[in-house]
Amino acid sequence: MARDIQPKSWTRSFAMQALSAKRILTEDMKPGVYKTRDEVDIEVAKLKLQTMNIEIDQLSNDQKEYMNSWDVGT
Repeated sequence: MARDIQPKSWTRSFAMQALSAKRILTEDMKPGVYKTRDEVDIEVAKLKLQTMNIEIDQLSNDQKEYMNSWDVGT
């Protein structure tokens, strides 16, 4: 029987917790609840997908313009 070597679902959660702890230690933060920065969330997600050999496309500039424009499209 082949051993399951795929990363477990907890790895992303652990990475987010570790990076959040690093932020708490390196920034002067008052007690409270803080949202994880989007760039950190995106980077952790990309790394997780990379470990699973999954790639996602990048939007082209034309696609971004189309997506954000009411002047173009149907």
